[in-house]
Amino acid sequence: MSKVKIQGNASGSGVFTLTTPNTSTDRTITLPDGTGTLAFTTGDDDKLPLAGGTMTGTTVHGDNIKDTYGAGADLEIYHDGAHNRLQCPTGELKLRASAVRIGSVAGENGINMVGDGAVELYHNNAKKIETAATGVTVTGDIDMTGVLNGTAGSMDIKNEANGENIFIKTTSGGSEVVALKIHSGGTVELAAGQGLRVGGTADANTLDDYEEGFVNNGIANVGMPSGYTQNRYTKIGNVCTVTGQIRASSNGGGTYSVSVNLPFAAESNQTNARPFAAASLNCIGMNLDSGYIGWSGKVDPGASICQILQHKPGADSIPFRVNQIDTTAFQLTVSITYVTA
Repeated sequence: MSKVKIQGNASGSGVFTLTTPNTSTDRTITLPDGTGTLAFTTGDDDKLPLAGGTMTGTTVHGDNIKDTYGAGADLEIYHDGAHNRLQCPTGELKLRASAVRIGSVAGENGINMVGDGAVELYHNNAKKIETAATGVTVTGDIDMTGVLNGTAGSMDIKNEANGENIFIKTTSGGSEVVALKIHSGGTVELAAGQGLRVGGTADANTLDDYEEGFVNNGIANVGMPSGYTQNRYTKIGNVCTVTGQIRASSNGGGTYSVSVNLPFAAESNQTNARPFAAASLNCIGMNLDSGYIGWSGKVDPGASICQILQHKPGADSIPFRVNQIDTTAFQLTVSITYVTA
């Protein structure tokens, strides 16, 4: 540049003043290269004062050019060429608003925080977790690898859907297994083939079955009145107890053995004990054979009946027979406890 030109405006009345500072140091104003014009005004409307002001245009930052805040660059905002970054090397990042909503660029919800209200967590724009004054509502399954602990007071597990059940499940051999089912009415059901261990961890401590029901009475050639055609049984584990009374309304005679039906076969592997623990019989209206003075019940290994035997000192026990029953007086009251297969 070989010339310097200072030109006033013909229609203006203002005075252009260029004052040098009171210093012995040189000062230089360097104009930009090219054909652009460097403009100055008497006001501050086209520049941002050092003390702050209002921006009316857009600022553009290249990759990795940071906006920093704080004396030690405590907050940094920039784009690294691939991702946008908001970094706080020191201190906390606090977001405060009447509601804070974090979502995707497509407008899907991610995290919603409402002042004096719920915090909501979304998956694919579907709400999955919502806090409330009373706790947390979860929509969907919960997969856990740790422990669910209750740290204060009682802990309730509830299904508030009317008429629905609660299932506690495990995984065995890659398949889901229902270990415990709590029915909507309160009944607790163990999985088939599983049990409840009480007082230890061995098989001997396992209660794996409970059943109540009725077993039909049946003595060949003997009719039975209404109300005496069945006995009641209770099975706990592998021990079954049968109770009831048998009466006769008719007797066709014959040498058929008198016995009591059992609901389950007796244990067949007997080494040191018979398969029943006790058989209490009270018999009326059965005519003993000559010389026989008493009766008892016998359950053979693997059998599904309890035989009624009569006893004679010095002789083998023999079965009661149908032709020994006095139909008008016959009453056989039984309480039989035995070990099932």
